[in-house]
Amino acid sequence: MRLVHGSLVGGVAVIMTALAFVREVAAPAARPDLLPVFRAVAFAELAVAIVVARVLWARIPSRARATDEAAWWRDAAGPAVVVWSLAEGSALLGGVLWFLTGDPWILIGVTGVALAILVASRPGRLAER
Repeated sequence: MRLVHGSLVGGVAVIMTALAFVREVAAPAARPDLLPVFRAVAFAELAVAIVVARVLWARIPSRARATDEAAWWRDAAGPAVVVWSLAEGSALLGGVLWFLTGDPWILIGVTGVALAILVASRPGRLAER
């Protein structure tokens, strides 16, 4: 599961780097009239992702010390991968909307919080619960 999680985090990092590079080279045309709509969409999606992640986080069983790690991952993998996917999707949506608008609040607020969720739900931390 560490490979899956690492791939999701690495994918976000690569895509965000590419978006930042392309934005520096050829920024899209500014559309200030769409900024409030993009902000609302970004933060609403993040709010839904946070709520769903919290609900699914509670469904991940705690790992007793006597439990075999492979057996525990069979039970925990489903909710964990959904939480990671939600966080990755939020980060990517925030990155694309930042690319389109240049709004730092979308970049910091949405992408930053989504990456924080990814880091907080890393496999090692889930197994320690």
